[in-house]
Amino acid sequence: MTTETDICNLALVARIAQAGIESLPDDQTAEAIHCRTLYPTTRDFVLSDFPWGISLDIVRLMPQQNALTDLWAYRYQWPTCLRLWALWPEYGRPPKGKRVLGKRIGQSLYTNEPNVRAVVGVRVTDTTQYSPSLVSCMAWRLGRELVMPLTADVAFLEKTELGYQDEKLKAWAIDGDFFDEDMRDQLETDPDWI
Repeated sequence: MTTETDICNLALVARIAQAGIESLPDDQTAEAIHCRTLYPTTRDFVLSDFPWGISLDIVRLMPQQNALTDLWAYRYQWPTCLRLWALWPEYGRPPKGKRVLGKRIGQSLYTNEPNVRAVVGVRVTDTTQYSPSLVSCMAWRLGRELVMPLTADVAFLEKTELGYQDEKLKAWAIDGDFFDEDMRDQLETDPDWI
């Protein structure tokens, strides 16, 4: 079972050659203090940067009154999520090659689709549920965030960024099997509501 401390130690020891920590909540070393500060935002960034199966959910959006303009027929409350990956019609997924279009303005989402559902990325804090590829991505990204405060070594900064991007590419083969090719194309292309 992987813990937050395990992820921090992987980032510190294996990614940027620093001393490990004994316990993330209790350790008072500089490494642990930086890990406690950077871990939550790094976790959320990694979970929102790739459609990890563990963090995906499909939610029905809550309708609101009044569409904004003649361009949009429906207005919905923006969902609570780390990232909105795709919009789907009420039943099933969009036909192959088609997308449900929408536009975010403030805390509202405008679209021409009635009863729209959203594929969203949500926060997952239980590290025992993380796949090995998610753990590795987390460690690479956390290592990248820890480099400058702990080492100020630009070479390590570049190494950890490349490691993170490489691990994300590998993750498509491991954790991306939930998606067919058309859905992967949709997820890899940022929609206009981001």
